[in-house]
Amino acid sequence: KDTTPIYNSIMLGAGVYLLFSFGSRYLIPGAHRRGIGMLRNHNYSDAIEEFERSYEFFGRHPWIDQLRSLILLSSSAVGYREMALLNIAFCYSQIDQGKKAKEYYQRVLNEFPESGMATAALKMIDSIEKGLQP
Repeated sequence: KDTTPIYNSIMLGAGVYLLFSFGSRYLIPGAHRRGIGMLRNHNYSDAIEEFERSYEFFGRHPWIDQLRSLILLSSSAVGYREMALLNIAFCYSQIDQGKKAKEYYQRVLNEFPESGMATAALKMIDSIEKGLQP
């Protein structure tokens, strides 16, 4: 029995899946990628806007974030919505808006109670605030 058609179908399916996954990896989280680029260039105010867009996008399409390992080939344990909020908080901390940064880290914990990064950041901020008190 000739198995060539089955093999060709499997290879075609695998190829389409990989093409879709790699393509969507760059198209879907576009705002997030732009925000990271701005963050790297120390353009924190503009990065905040991009991370807000990313947060809103993945809020409207939570299934993409939940299935990110299949759709976007992202093995990160942290979802894009959580990353967006963490990055916004970090950006605020870099532009001397500590109160706003703290609010965002708290927001991360409200939405993602297991966030180790937000917990560590808030502990560090509290430690610094206590050290500044006379």
